[in-house]
Amino acid sequence: MMLVVALSLAGCRSYFPAEVTRQVSEAGAIGLSYGGTRRVSYLITTQFIPGRSLPSRASQQRVQCGEDVPRIHVRWRDPRIEPDQAEALCRRIAAAASFVAGYSQGRNVSTIHVDIVGVGEKRDARWLSVAAPGKLSMRLAVRWLADEEHRATEAVSQVAHELTHVDAYFLMPGHTRDTEELAYLAGACAQWRVVGVLATRDLIAGPLQGVEDVFRRSSQVAHRIWSLLHHFVAAAPLTGSSPQAAQFSALCERRLRAGFAALREH
Repeated sequence: MMLVVALSLAGCRSYFPAEVTRQVSEAGAIGLSYGGTRRVSYLITTQFIPGRSLPSRASQQRVQCGEDVPRIHVRWRDPRIEPDQAEALCRRIAAAASFVAGYSQGRNVSTIHVDIVGVGEKRDARWLSVAAPGKLSMRLAVRWLADEEHRATEAVSQVAHELTHVDAYFLMPGHTRDTEELAYLAGACAQWRVVGVLATRDLIAGPLQGVEDVFRRSSQVAHRIWSLLHHFVAAAPLTGSSPQAAQFSALCERRLRAGFAALREH
């Protein structure tokens, strides 16, 4: 289960603590730090995916998509991944960005660079973007899972979660309001809107133990959202034909509208 955490400016770090990397699942962990002035902002993305270092001699391939901001650039080296498959994932990531912007009314990231990594491949990296507000770039790694639906829901949830944190920051710069719950909910609702299915497997079913407050809080919030949404999928996967489909759509609309409105009024 992916642990996704927004690190405060003071909590900026190059790598995640060992207590976190030992407890996260194969989906890994990701963190953000951000800040700046009216003229220049910065965005730091720190990401850890457990596994082995698998150097590849294959040439890098790229696709891009997105008619609006942000533009999505996807790159990969695995020759087994066809360009049309990568483009399909790219379009879903672009749709996730548009979904968040529909609620946040923000376009603070102009470009998202997405690196595809294979299952079992390790990623431990930190990326920095410095630019004028609205021109920032974000770089993330997503796993290329064999199951197309799981691959899409994990990538869409991850991107929507991170963009929610960034847009929330620019709605209330200088404030420290907790946006973890809103971000986790946005990730779940984005996968529902974009992929057409709700998969709580990408949330966490229990808080992490023995870790710093920022990581423990994020895992606790993930567990709260898991508890809120789990009854929608307890009997069967939630799809458009499920009896509770309309109820879940209404929950997303109500809570995301209210969440971003509260940030604007902060």
